[in-house]
Amino acid sequence: QGEKKIFGQLWTEPKNEAAITAILSYTTEKANRREQKLGSFLVNLPESIIKTTLDLGIESAFPATTHPFTLTLTNTEGVSVSNIHLDFTNNSGIIWKDEIEKINLSPKETLALKGEISLPKTAGVFALQIKPQILINNQIINLDTVTKNISIVYPDVSVTASFNTNASYTEPNDIVPIKIFWKNNSQYDLKNLRIKLKSPIGIVNIKETARQNNLKISGSELILDASNRTLLSDGTPGSGGETDINLILLSSFSISQQEKAYLEITPAIEAELKEVAGQTFVNWGQEIRMLLATNAILKADARYFTAEGDQLGRGPLPPRVGETTKYWIFAQLQNTTNRLKNISFEAELSAGVKLTDKQSVTIGKPLENKNGKLTWDIFQLPANSITGWYFEVEVTPGAENLGKNLTLIRNINVTATDEETNKNFNLNSGAISNVLPINDIGRNEGSAVR
Repeated sequence: QGEKKIFGQLWTEPKNEAAITAILSYTTEKANRREQKLGSFLVNLPESIIKTTLDLGIESAFPATTHPFTLTLTNTEGVSVSNIHLDFTNNSGIIWKDEIEKINLSPKETLALKGEISLPKTAGVFALQIKPQILINNQIINLDTVTKNISIVYPDVSVTASFNTNASYTEPNDIVPIKIFWKNNSQYDLKNLRIKLKSPIGIVNIKETARQNNLKISGSELILDASNRTLLSDGTPGSGGETDINLILLSSFSISQQEKAYLEITPAIEAELKEVAGQTFVNWGQEIRMLLATNAILKADARYFTAEGDQLGRGPLPPRVGETTKYWIFAQLQNTTNRLKNISFEAELSAGVKLTDKQSVTIGKPLENKNGKLTWDIFQLPANSITGWYFEVEVTPGAENLGKNLTLIRNINVTATDEETNKNFNLNSGAISNVLPINDIGRNEGSAVR
């Protein structure tokens, strides 16, 4: 005789009916066999001890957008709950900002967990669902299920850009005309329409293009809206229009070490819908591009010292009548995005100026001298390269040069062809005198013959 009470915790999924069976197995003092008693009952818990809320802040959104949310867990009972796990396997686009491994809640504790959800690219109803779970005796028990339905709205609005020219390439200082077309193919009424044009930094003169075309600027993008294009003032279903823009290119491109570079223009249209309050959608159009011609620049001057102050020349400075002074001629061809082909170099020495036996060419064969005319050629030069021709000349001024500067080189001429665009270059330095550049310390000594 007597009574024995056994206490424990029963875990079962809330709001789901579960059949519970208890089995008592025992032996009596007089019997040698084991007996058992069965007891069963049904359980249907109305609420979970873990109260779960999901705050998303939106009911509708645009495709492929990201939105923050907060998941709040509250332990409503006076016992601790350990090792809570969150099941969100149906929502691969969730990124958690807080730690969610092995969540433990003290009695009456509330925990807020922040995350972000990236929505699908297609329209429809998207269900954001999260299930707090606990593992009991190797069995997963769902503590709660919280679901938020989001209506994903896709406004079918298109924008295109096209070059309004037959040119196959473009280059610095060009004006490139483009045409912009947009169309509202949806059933939605669009508000605050804007078209933005994105291009690589260092090619388009954004400020001058905006000024000449009555556009706005946002960062490095050109902006069209209802204030500068009336075609964007009507966003009703079926509306649309086109406009022309002249892109003003920079006088020189700054595109680092790209090879075979392009002028790339990508249009995008953005607007608001009353059906998706407080959000702006952006639809990107197809990128258009035009090949950039390489930019070949010839620089040449005479030097007595290097820019670092190392002496190159020899003899009196400034030159003296009857005495020989030696200078170095520095000529450089700077090439940018495309390879050059069929390159030739020609320099003509002034009367009385002679080439010494000192020279340095960065690529290919040495300079050839035929009666004071220096020549050099090569089949190809790489993109983004600097080719240098460096040579020493000497001059012995006569009495007729007294008080005058000396012309060392009558002209340097470089011809080449852009391998990609077939643009021809014919570059000339003009006459090079013994007046030294600013970064040559020999300039302070003067140049006029004494």
